[in-house]
Amino acid sequence: MQQNVGGRIIRVGQLQRRGRLLYEVRVRMSSRDHATASRSLQATPAATPAAVIAAARSGSGWLLALLNAHPDVHFQGELFNLEQAPLAAVEDPRRYLAERLAAADATRVTGFKLLYHQARLAYLRDFLREMDRGRRARVDWRQVFPMRPVRRSDAPKLINAWHAVRATSACRVVHLQRRNLLRQHLSHARLMAVSHARWRQTLATDAAPVVLDAAHLVTRFQRHLRRAAQVDAFFRAWPRLTVWYEDLVADCATETQRLFAFLGVDTPSTWGPRATRDHTPLRDAIGNYEAVERALIGTPWAAFLDDDQP
Repeated sequence: MQQNVGGRIIRVGQLQRRGRLLYEVRVRMSSRDHATASRSLQATPAATPAAVIAAARSGSGWLLALLNAHPDVHFQGELFNLEQAPLAAVEDPRRYLAERLAAADATRVTGFKLLYHQARLAYLRDFLREMDRGRRARVDWRQVFPMRPVRRSDAPKLINAWHAVRATSACRVVHLQRRNLLRQHLSHARLMAVSHARWRQTLATDAAPVVLDAAHLVTRFQRHLRRAAQVDAFFRAWPRLTVWYEDLVADCATETQRLFAFLGVDTPSTWGPRATRDHTPLRDAIGNYEAVERALIGTPWAAFLDDDQP
């Protein structure tokens, strides 16, 4: 049997032999490239790998802007945000991360940001539902995962992103946290309201009061603290620095100096951008403030109602 390939008549047996050869070459190249990528973080002693771990809306974007103001520091942002991430971020997170960090233009420190919820099965499921409501992404993940709900066996390597951060003992972890979880939760709820409106191509404004799910606030705060404790436990044996958003806002110079010392670089003479704080009183920013107040009074979270906290 013969087939026309590129204008040439080639026997099927030849195609099969060539196919096996090409497959073997690709496997050997893939294995070699994978080994090279896995060693890349350790093969460049001048570049210290680093990761900023944080919850969404905790000031991590501002923190990365501060760090990137240093000439010897380069953080790439959310490499595992499914809106911009390539297919490799899900299919082979360990290799993808190693290659991205190895390719970064930095002389002393190269890093990225990983949010609590990212690189997890629940995040992938939520993202697929958001795509159904109009959210767009670099990859149409609905085509990659047509069966619902997505099972762990459908994306078995997804969680490897977290283990990739621990793949080298040289990685330095900056754990950014925020004390006022109510302000953080409000900021995230406002972001999602604006995002949903954009996906539906309707109008929305950041200034509009946001209605929070008061009945589940305490449960969400408790879950947040558990996740923060899990992050600390996961990176227990790694160089780790905890930074509080409120402290960074109150004394940026001291906290930034502490950050650069942890990363092993000198403190620059000029500072990065200042934080943009939301000074809107909670009573005006939360559409159902009275319900939220009733839910928090008498709990350890009642202090979050103090508008003096950033």
